[in-house]
Amino acid sequence: MGGANILAPILSGLLLAASFNPLNWWWLSYLALVPLLNRLFNTDSLGKALQIGAVFGLSFSLLFHGWLMAVSPWASSLGAFGLLVAVSLYFSLFSMLFCVGIVYLKDDIGPLILIPFLWVVCEYLRALGPFGNLGGAIGYTQAESGIILQLASMIGLWGLSAIVVFVNSLIFSLMRTPFRQLTRRFWLGTGIVSLVLLTGMVLAGTDTPQIGQLSVAVVQPNHAQTLKLDRTRRPQLFQDILTLVSGIQNVDVVLLPETITPSLNLRNNRFMTQLKQNASTAKHDIIFGTPAKSTHGLHNVITVMSESGLSKQHYEKQRLMPFGEYVPVRPFFMRFSFMKALFPYDDYAPGTPGILLHAGGAPFGAAICLEGIYADAYTNQVRNGAQYLVLGANNAWFGSSSAAAKLRQMARVRAVEQRRALLLSANTGLSAIIDAHGRLIKESALNHKTVLRADVPLVRTLSLYTQYPWAVIGVAFFFVGLGVLRRTMRVRGGMQ
Repeated sequence: MGGANILAPILSGLLLAASFNPLNWWWLSYLALVPLLNRLFNTDSLGKALQIGAVFGLSFSLLFHGWLMAVSPWASSLGAFGLLVAVSLYFSLFSMLFCVGIVYLKDDIGPLILIPFLWVVCEYLRALGPFGNLGGAIGYTQAESGIILQLASMIGLWGLSAIVVFVNSLIFSLMRTPFRQLTRRFWLGTGIVSLVLLTGMVLAGTDTPQIGQLSVAVVQPNHAQTLKLDRTRRPQLFQDILTLVSGIQNVDVVLLPETITPSLNLRNNRFMTQLKQNASTAKHDIIFGTPAKSTHGLHNVITVMSESGLSKQHYEKQRLMPFGEYVPVRPFFMRFSFMKALFPYDDYAPGTPGILLHAGGAPFGAAICLEGIYADAYTNQVRNGAQYLVLGANNAWFGSSSAAAKLRQMARVRAVEQRRALLLSANTGLSAIIDAHGRLIKESALNHKTVLRADVPLVRTLSLYTQYPWAVIGVAFFFVGLGVLRRTMRVRGGMQ
């Protein structure tokens, strides 16, 4: 692979990685893909397209997923690096698919249509299956954009990704258009971008009708993972949680993070009794995360303690983290001794869908940790009546890496998609109270013990995205499918 072939995709990978945390230069996302596109439109070889896609995918993913190295204290440096490489290689498969698709279809669909929709299709496919992962979706860069972010309430994450990639394809298209033909394409592109900006400004100034409000407190206990895993110090964790909660007064809801301790807390009668006493005395509901066992296995759950006692139903995590909460194809991987050492515990089981919990007298949508990265994390719960959202996380596994900032960035998009306030409680941070426009009403620092307080609105109205979450995906598949059909017909016509 020549120097020109490798430098362009590497540059695009670096620019795209810089668009995310920790640098968070989100505006770079609008031109990050231009070097990659320029290289792809100058080759007709599908083999070279595969190579270009692999280099781009690895360049971006190794940097974006660098936070995985923070798990080395528990998985060893070699194990953490192996996980980083495996995730990056998997990510690169879809970058390769995108690049091959561009080279294969570029003569059958105009670049302003082909490039954004093909990118969205590849992002969607990357989210499927047991290894599905939407981390690094280019639309998430717009969490910082303010105006563009508001369009997520209409077109969701997929629409944000399409907008960002459209701007990239527009810049690329203008660069390669002869000067005499430039005016028409320039004004077409400018008109579309102006319409997007105008729509975003209108949405930014439009408040969703509220039916009431809640006074909430989001707790960030800041328990180091080494402390959480030390069984001898478990009583200290319980006491610290009770002390934090007992200091909270005059709120309707208190939110604690995922897995307040890594034990079957619901079976700890003393702790449950004390938690109930607090809820009764302070007249608030306490939402918290914990492992829990049922007849179907071990679950990662969110539940509610009120003055009347523990909720009879729990939200059980639906999308489990591969190699974190379960081992995919366990019989195969357990043949290797190092895998047995890394994963000696039983798998968590996915929960039963359709559970909607109540706290503060209102139904809420729940998600746990990396569930928050998926575009459909809350859609069904909001359709079923959720009036606000909660996200519990334990980012202590990832130390001071960029993982916490990336999760909060994605949570902001979730809030706008559903037009609901979102409460994010992360054990060591970054916690936040996010409004329906994706703004950080209150936010915490990393690795600090704190309690965030605010009033949040309760909303029943459904956003356009909540009503039609698959609209952008459907349009994207339609145009890409049309391109494949035209290409197939053209090839067959050439053969005849």
